[in-house]
Amino acid sequence: MNELQCEKPAFNLIDSGFKVFPLAPNTKVPLKGTHGYKDATSNPETFFNWIAPATNDDKLNIYRSKINIGIVLDGLIVLDVDLHSVEHNGREALVSLAKQGEQLPPTYIEMTPHDGLHYFFKYDGKDLPAQQEIASGLEIRTDQIIVSPSEIDGKPYKPIGKRSLNDAAAPPQWLLDMTKPQKSKPDFSFKVVRPSKYKSRIAGNLISMFNQTVSQGGRNEYLTRVCGLLLSSTAVGNDALKTLLKVNNLNCVPPLADSEVIGIYKSILKHELNKKVVNR
Repeated sequence: MNELQCEKPAFNLIDSGFKVFPLAPNTKVPLKGTHGYKDATSNPETFFNWIAPATNDDKLNIYRSKINIGIVLDGLIVLDVDLHSVEHNGREALVSLAKQGEQLPPTYIEMTPHDGLHYFFKYDGKDLPAQQEIASGLEIRTDQIIVSPSEIDGKPYKPIGKRSLNDAAAPPQWLLDMTKPQKSKPDFSFKVVRPSKYKSRIAGNLISMFNQTVSQGGRNEYLTRVCGLLLSSTAVGNDALKTLLKVNNLNCVPPLADSEVIGIYKSILKHELNKKVVNR
């Protein structure tokens, strides 16, 4: 039987406590008859039966000898540094971050077949999505990843240095911070339905309000005024509520609970609807 390139590495990973799964040679596609990381196992016998079924078919044996392997990122996250194009260059993004003082600690790293990098860090990742782009060419992976000595286009994933997965460091706080949702600017795409002579005044008042930062003691009054302006200028109430929630998160320190903001919105909406009934 041909030597299996993934057998020893896979068993070493299992011995270290990782769950592994087989991938078709030269790909990231699950081996036929398996379901990728959903079938991941820490049982050596199960894995061996996948990669070396009893057969006298020489072509199949050669095929199986080049099977790739992946691991479930249980207790690990990976910073995937891609080099897909000039515009999508993860290495340049890392250099830019380093100039701002955001350095990566020494950890286990693998070079990918297309000159990208996989930085492995110890972190449970349960509070993060399976995949998340945090900058151009930089992605955080928390579900599963292909690992050395797997090959793509005939080129292997290769460890850099003498560290192993067991030597993975904790991620720096700045990296974890980049995975958190960033506050977005308020949505200004509402429709002004007042006569044209009011448009500039309403828009001017809203812009002035949006540029304010409000602390405890003034948040309710501030959001009430913003809500009144939004509802007096928009035909779609849901747009006003969405914008009010965004303004609260962006401009109020600390923000009010969403339930309080919704309460303000309902109160002002009722007031605006009563005005429209009276004015008919």
